[in-house]
Amino acid sequence: MKRRIGIGAFFAAALALATSVAAEDGRPQLRAKTYGTSQDSLYHVPVTEFAPRDTSTTYADYVFANTLARTTGGCLGQCLEAVPRLPNGALLTKIEAYFCNTDSNPSDVLGVHLYKSWYDGTNMTEMGAVYSASSNGCGEDKVEDLTSLNYQVNYWDNQLILIVETHTTNGTQALAGVNLYYRLEVSPAPPTSDFGDVPTSSPQFQFIEALYASGITAGCGGGNFCPNANVTRGQMAVFLAKALGLQWP
Repeated sequence: MKRRIGIGAFFAAALALATSVAAEDGRPQLRAKTYGTSQDSLYHVPVTEFAPRDTSTTYADYVFANTLARTTGGCLGQCLEAVPRLPNGALLTKIEAYFCNTDSNPSDVLGVHLYKSWYDGTNMTEMGAVYSASSNGCGEDKVEDLTSLNYQVNYWDNQLILIVETHTTNGTQALAGVNLYYRLEVSPAPPTSDFGDVPTSSPQFQFIEALYASGITAGCGGGNFCPNANVTRGQMAVFLAKALGLQWP
């Protein structure tokens, strides 16, 4: 006899399984995820991805207290830049930067700015920035919350750019790395339904349309989705494998 579960119960069980695994040892989960719409994932930008913004700028990589960090020469101000590659459609939540700053002058700015711009580099808009305090050495990290921007990554119209601002050329100010935090999002619902038995007023409408648009399911036939039908273990395997892009060795 085939074992069947309701579609709603199936997704509830999958969520419960993910939650139990995350909290299995009873300790807070510290490692960032790359899945889920309710928790932050982390995208790390190493210093090796930051390049000079013009040909007059030089850079050097030093190890400060066992930390690889990049300094600039021949440039004061916004000298280095990198283009992060967050998932398209993700909700940007935080920026975090790690600094190595042994400069004693508090007026010498060391920071990282996050911009969005058009693909030709014009129409730049600053979205956030984090700054180092002077003489803090290595291991200093600063975080700014960006959730109030409600910004979803949109590579159709623009790109994100990280720019390092430094005001010394003697190796006393260096960047050790940048983290961008994001939250995966389910696509907004279309104006009309693709299934005759799923009205736009249904609380599952947005999510069913996302499954359909992603090629995870085409419904149950005849232009319907059968939202109240049971799900076999075989169908569950298809849903999960397609949604996660699972492969075998």
